[in-house]
Amino acid sequence: MQLMLFVMYASAGLTTVRRFVRNHRVHHKCSDSDGDPHDARRGLFFSHMGWLMVKKNEETLRQGKTIDMKDLDNDPLIMFHERHMLLVNGTLCFVLPTLANIWFFGESWRCAVAWQCFIRYLTTMHAAFSVNSLAHKYGHKPYNRNIRPVENLFVVFATLGEGFHNYHHAFPFDFKGTDRLLTFNIATLTIKLCEKIGWAYDLKEASPEMVASMSQRMGDRFQLKEGLSDYSY
Repeated sequence: MQLMLFVMYASAGLTTVRRFVRNHRVHHKCSDSDGDPHDARRGLFFSHMGWLMVKKNEETLRQGKTIDMKDLDNDPLIMFHERHMLLVNGTLCFVLPTLANIWFFGESWRCAVAWQCFIRYLTTMHAAFSVNSLAHKYGHKPYNRNIRPVENLFVVFATLGEGFHNYHHAFPFDFKGTDRLLTFNIATLTIKLCEKIGWAYDLKEASPEMVASMSQRMGDRFQLKEGLSDYSY
């Protein structure tokens, strides 16, 4: 399962797993504050992609040093990626997909490189970036109205399920990223399938009672039906 997820991640052409995880852990620890790498208070463009164009501020750097990364530092696959990111990401994100389209589907070099490689890459990148930008600005807050992250259906479909962001920040330990298992969330369904075949175990999730309690106390605009995690306007 680790190898499968690693290949999926590297094929997206982002940064290394270790750097992504560190930034994500800092983001949750310091969400929408000076320590947040992509602080949504600094504007939509900054949280979307501007944060990648400037140096991290001093507070973000300081908070990054406090994050425990021993679990990843002791993982040979993760550290291999840290040392050989350009080779791994370049091969899985650009070289193999391009050659596969040419060899197996008879595409021209122009079509394979321009459309099926770079346009796919740009689309994937902006879809991922939208979680940090759009899902921190436009949408509803059924679980915690006191935080910036929201539930954004556009981001849900653009990222295949990662737009349930108010829930994700309200219950960051929940593997589902949403209170509903059977929903448009490919990552959740993939992890659940891996559990079925024994690849994943001890999955952590918020109980229905915990979700209902927080929603009733802190949710905004949505109301619970009969105490279940089922929302309507």
